[in-house]
Amino acid sequence: MIGLIIANTFCTTSILFAVAVLMKNVSLYSTFTGIMSALVGFVTGAFLPIGMFPANIQKVFAFIPTHHGVTMMREVMTKESLAATFGSVVYQTVKGTFMTAQEIVDIYTAENGISYMFGDVQVTFPVMLAVVIRSGMVLMIFSIFWMKRYKK
Repeated sequence: MIGLIIANTFCTTSILFAVAVLMKNVSLYSTFTGIMSALVGFVTGAFLPIGMFPANIQKVFAFIPTHHGVTMMREVMTKESLAATFGSVVYQTVKGTFMTAQEIVDIYTAENGISYMFGDVQVTFPVMLAVVIRSGMVLMIFSIFWMKRYKK
């Protein structure tokens, strides 16, 4: 979990650093951070579960590294709770459809942002981690080059 916190902090800091480098006005940056702080609550699923958004909006989340970071943290933090909650579930009918225990868990985790589905494909933990780390690195490198260019 500590590694995920470090990776997420690096990524989000890189995003805000890149934005700060591009903005030339302090009041514009203040406005941006105010809007962004509210938007982050939706993107990370803090205000509404990811499964409540339409499928097309859920696909947009694939391009937002903070979404992947939060999803990984949820996956790690809820692993034991999910096993305790759904561990003894047997096959049953849910909303008129016969489902296996694993199908019930998959639907629950996808709707609540514990796992991320891009269409019908589940995005794996290593892929999400790569998105978070690589986007942080790319944005940090961009910011450094932009600052060097701006200084000249």
